[in-house]
Amino acid sequence: MKAVHAGRLLLLVLLLGVAAPLGAVEVVVCGSLEQARLQPLLDRFTQESGDTIRYVQDAPDRLAEHLCATDGAPQADMVWLSDLGLLRGLQAAGMLRALDVPLLRSRVPASYRDPGGYWYGLSLRARVLLYVRARVLAAELSSYEALAEPQWHGRLCVRTAAHPDSRLLVAVLLARWGNERTVEWARGIMANLARPPEDRDPLPALIAGICDVALADMSHYAHLRLSERIDEQVAARQLGMVWPDQEGWGAVLNLSAVAILRQARQPEAAQRFLLFMADEAMQQRLAVAMDEYPVGLGIPLPGNLVDLGAFKADLHGLAAPGQQPDAVQRIFQQAGWR
Repeated sequence: MKAVHAGRLLLLVLLLGVAAPLGAVEVVVCGSLEQARLQPLLDRFTQESGDTIRYVQDAPDRLAEHLCATDGAPQADMVWLSDLGLLRGLQAAGMLRALDVPLLRSRVPASYRDPGGYWYGLSLRARVLLYVRARVLAAELSSYEALAEPQWHGRLCVRTAAHPDSRLLVAVLLARWGNERTVEWARGIMANLARPPEDRDPLPALIAGICDVALADMSHYAHLRLSERIDEQVAARQLGMVWPDQEGWGAVLNLSAVAILRQARQPEAAQRFLLFMADEAMQQRLAVAMDEYPVGLGIPLPGNLVDLGAFKADLHGLAAPGQQPDAVQRIFQQAGWR
């Protein structure tokens, strides 16, 4: 795990040695969020500030390679990642710049930002249980732990051990339960698989009848429910969603967060962009664009998220990822989760 993590960090380190072009202020943002859905927000920042945003989308461990593939590519100023573990790794490597801005702290609650100001969350999503209505009753589902029970043998879909969502969930469960119980749970999950773990979203596998239940990202389900395609509307009606652990810890949250790189060429403009995205109006637009919850308090939700209902969230879980990556990797190895 250390070698893999170091390799991912090394790729992003390469960004710090690439020169930026002369001319108008351009903020280069390396991100793992979908650019097509973010672009209207980036364009709005340009319209209101005059600064331009160059957004480079790729998987987190390929961002540096993507940026540096073209001669003369500008140095990155910021990262916008859905992998909080990798972001903490960049922080530990000394690659991030701390911000102490009262306005930014007022817009992003303490639960969703680094205590030292090295990164700030902008949107939230939860790990939920999705199921096929024709084959599963909502009352049969209650918790992450219950997915390891024998009744789900051959019926479950999950993502790979390398996926950030899998690593985060196991890190949170490890912090809750300790090593022995978490390993036992992970082995039960592997025993119940309908197919080997895959990195892609499990909704198509549910719709195709490959599995009956899946550990999934609520934002993908929320997005499917808004589809204008008739076949996807029909598919969405075939699926149901359960918020897990509502009688206990609550649903595990994941955070999409932004940080300014320590050697950013445009740190002032990058800070303006971060403040802009943390504004209440932009938080609303981001929630609509990404089908994720805003981090700001009291910000109205789009209708598709309201329709998912209120839920209890595990706010303490955000402190667990990244704290013990080696222990998490050992659990995957002991369980045979690949």
